[in-house]
Amino acid sequence: MVSQFSQAPFYSKLPVLAKLRSEGNLEQQVNVAKRGMVLAYWSYVVGFIGLGIFATPLLKLIGSNAEFVSPVLWGLMGLSIFAERYGAMHIQLYSTTNHIIWHVANGVSGVIYLAVSLALFNQIGVYAFPVGTLAGYLGFYCWYSAMHSYRAFGLKFWEFERMTMIMPLVVILIYSVGTFLSFIGIHNYAKN
Repeated sequence: MVSQFSQAPFYSKLPVLAKLRSEGNLEQQVNVAKRGMVLAYWSYVVGFIGLGIFATPLLKLIGSNAEFVSPVLWGLMGLSIFAERYGAMHIQLYSTTNHIIWHVANGVSGVIYLAVSLALFNQIGVYAFPVGTLAGYLGFYCWYSAMHSYRAFGLKFWEFERMTMIMPLVVILIYSVGTFLSFIGIHNYAKN
């Protein structure tokens, strides 16, 4: 739900991005894409962290017997969907060139996901699925999509991403590492 909500700031700009591309106004297209990406990343990060913090108290408040997912699972899911957002927005931007690479990006990352998930399932159980997803996205989907986007628009990673993706990534990493460490600390404390 958080991922779908966060897509709107960027995906709502796709018609404008296509129009700017057809007009040959690449500089303006990149500027519109940057704004949409920044809003999409921050909407995702705020929603993900907000849900991670408030889900358990809200479930208790409404008298639910359901438990929210473990912090480690939530953190892994959050990181994998953040990576998906990164790759997906770059592949959408690149798709305005009318050269479609979705089948390659999804096919290869899907094979990586399956291989990692199946290899790790007996060792780490359900955690194998977000780890496999993250492996597929980081192992191929993200860099492959971004590489095409950077080349098509003459972009450099640091110049583009420092204004769009880096700060939201830092925030989600801090939150996720914090949840991992607190979970491990609580788990070790319970053992003693």
